[in-house]
Amino acid sequence: MARIVAKNLSGTVKRMESETKLTQADIGQGVKLSYRAEIVPDSVLARILGASFVRHEVEEQFQSMVAEMKVREGKMSANH
Repeated sequence: MARIVAKNLSGTVKRMESETKLTQADIGQGVKLSYRAEIVPDSVLARILGASFVRHEVEEQFQSMVAEMKVREGKMSANH
């Protein structure tokens, strides 16, 4: 798996689409993660809060992705 595409289904934004790419980093450096997101706030307040609002949304999304990766890792380990 080298690419994760996500779209919001609900939450505090009108629309959010993101793409996370995983590529091999330099030898011994693990994996490089590149992230791109397009976020359209759904309220005037969200537009005013700007960066802190976006930071919160991105943090929440990454926490969800990490949790899903751990679940999938556990399923893979259980199958071996």
